[in-house]
Amino acid sequence: MNGKTVSVTDAKNRLPELLKEAQQAPISVTRHGEICGVIHGFANEDDFLEWRIRNDKELIRRFERAKEEFETGSRFLNSRQAK
Repeated sequence: MNGKTVSVTDAKNRLPELLKEAQQAPISVTRHGEICGVIHGFANEDDFLEWRIRNDKELIRRFERAKEEFETGSRFLNSRQAK
């Protein structure tokens, strides 16, 4: 990951400042010279929710399944057959 990098200690001591900076670009966090995390800031809650939706694998899987069921009508057919 390119961009700014800080140590865990630096991140701990400067977290509020780094969160503000991370709204512009993610910041890598290192421990003993190895990347161990990333600080990703959000300008507002909508930005966070958008990121969460794009990165939540379970949510993505559910959307894909619902889309497939909608396109094939399988959910509708299964519910009618149950009656």
